[in-house]
Amino acid sequence: MKKSIIALIFVCLINVLAAQTPVVNVPASVNVKYGTDYPNTSPVWTMENDYYYATWTDKTTNMGRTAIYDKNGVLISTEN
Repeated sequence: MKKSIIALIFVCLINVLAAQTPVVNVPASVNVKYGTDYPNTSPVWTMENDYYYATWTDKTTNMGRTAIYDKNGVLISTEN
Protein backbone atom coordinates (compact mmCIF):
# COMPACT_ATOMS: atom_id res chain seq x y z
CA MET A 1 0.00 0.00 0.00
CA LYS A 2 2.81 2.39 0.92
CA LYS A 3 4.52 1.77 -2.45
CA SER A 4 1.26 2.47 -4.28
CA ILE A 5 0.87 5.84 -2.57
CA ILE A 6 4.47 6.79 -3.34
CA ALA A 7 4.01 5.75 -6.97
CA LEU A 8 0.81 7.81 -7.24
CA ILE A 9 2.54 10.88 -5.79
CA PHE A 10 5.44 10.39 -8.20
CA VAL A 11 3.12 10.16 -11.23
CA CYS A 12 1.24 13.30 -10.13
CA LEU A 13 4.51 15.19 -9.69
CA ILE A 14 5.68 14.22 -13.17
CA ASN A 15 2.37 15.40 -14.65
CA VAL A 16 2.64 18.76 -12.91
CA LEU A 17 6.20 19.29 -14.09
CA ALA A 18 5.35 18.29 -17.66
CA ALA A 19 2.46 20.76 -17.80
CA GLN A 20 4.60 23.79 -16.95
CA THR A 21 4.95 26.39 -19.69
CA PRO A 22 8.43 26.53 -21.22
CA VAL A 23 10.47 29.67 -20.60
CA VAL A 24 10.16 32.25 -23.39
CA ASN A 25 13.09 34.56 -24.07
CA VAL A 26 11.31 37.85 -24.69
CA PRO A 27 13.31 40.43 -26.67
CA ALA A 28 14.17 43.61 -24.77
CA SER A 29 12.17 45.74 -27.24
CA VAL A 30 9.02 43.72 -26.49
CA ASN A 31 9.60 43.79 -22.73
CA VAL A 32 10.18 47.57 -22.71
CA LYS A 33 7.07 48.25 -24.80
CA TYR A 34 4.95 46.01 -22.59
CA GLY A 35 6.22 47.77 -19.47
CA THR A 36 5.27 51.11 -21.01
CA ASP A 37 1.82 49.92 -22.10
CA TYR A 38 0.95 48.03 -18.90
CA PRO A 39 3.03 49.25 -15.94
CA ASN A 40 2.87 47.48 -12.58
CA THR A 41 1.78 44.15 -14.06
CA SER A 42 3.59 40.81 -14.19
CA PRO A 43 2.73 38.84 -17.30
CA VAL A 44 3.27 35.22 -18.18
CA TRP A 45 4.92 35.16 -21.59
CA THR A 46 4.19 32.59 -24.27
CA MET A 47 5.11 32.52 -27.94
CA GLU A 48 3.10 31.40 -30.94
CA ASN A 49 4.63 31.58 -34.41
CA ASP A 50 6.55 34.90 -34.37
CA TYR A 51 4.32 36.62 -31.81
CA TYR A 52 4.80 37.14 -28.09
CA TYR A 53 1.73 36.81 -25.84
CA ALA A 54 1.72 38.58 -22.47
CA THR A 55 -1.07 37.26 -20.23
CA TRP A 56 -1.91 38.73 -16.83
CA THR A 57 -4.82 39.38 -14.47
CA ASP A 58 -6.17 42.93 -14.40
CA LYS A 59 -6.30 43.80 -10.70
CA THR A 60 -9.18 46.26 -11.09
CA THR A 61 -11.53 43.80 -12.83
CA ASN A 62 -9.95 40.49 -11.76
CA MET A 63 -10.22 39.41 -15.41
CA GLY A 64 -7.52 37.88 -17.58
CA ARG A 65 -5.97 40.03 -20.29
CA THR A 66 -3.61 39.32 -23.15
CA ALA A 67 -1.45 41.63 -25.26
CA ILE A 68 0.17 40.33 -28.43
CA TYR A 69 3.43 41.82 -29.72
CA ASP A 70 5.64 41.19 -32.72
CA LYS A 71 9.41 40.72 -32.33
CA ASN A 72 10.01 44.48 -32.66
CA GLY A 73 7.71 45.39 -29.78
CA VAL A 74 4.79 46.54 -31.92
CA LEU A 75 1.45 45.88 -30.22
CA ILE A 76 -0.57 43.72 -32.62
CA SER A 77 -3.70 43.02 -30.60
CA THR A 78 -5.23 42.87 -27.14
CA GLU A 79 -7.74 40.42 -25.76
CA ASN A 80 -9.94 40.83 -22.69
